[in-house]
Amino acid sequence: MTTYYDEIASGYEELHREEQEKKVAIVKKELKITENMLLLDVGCGTGVTSNFPCKIIGVDPAEKLLERFTAPLAKHAETILGQAEDLPFPAEQFDAVVSLTAIQNFEDIGQGIKEMHRVGKKECQYALSFLKKSEKRGEIKKIIEKHFKIVKEIEEEKDLILIARKA
Repeated sequence: MTTYYDEIASGYEELHREEQEKKVAIVKKELKITENMLLLDVGCGTGVTSNFPCKIIGVDPAEKLLERFTAPLAKHAETILGQAEDLPFPAEQFDAVVSLTAIQNFEDIGQGIKEMHRVGKKECQYALSFLKKSEKRGEIKKIIEKHFKIVKEIEEEKDLILIARKA
């Protein structure tokens, strides 16, 4: 199935790289990421949001974006074509889970957030962001608060970034 993001893949970096790099810089200051950690990036796109100095697995439903995936800082990186609502991993596998500017695009927001919670280890660090202008903003925040303890809220130019832990 071709997605909107498959259609814009060739220009994605030009459209979004700078704003996504700003969010990654904020997240890097908030999360304690070490090289022996395993990080899941849900909605990884071309890898801009996967640029952490650890092992990375990126999941995205847009095949054309995954074809352009690069994560230069990663110790090891791999991608999986898939949906947030059905993550192909066992429970409690990841040390950190990030999903930047993707949640508002999930087909089933509640299920996607449950899945991110499920695959994180007990002490998992989460960085979850969504567009402040999204019509789903209130719904998204309530669902996140239901599953996570929000440690910090950061209002970025276009996104609300939530740093969270398992509740």
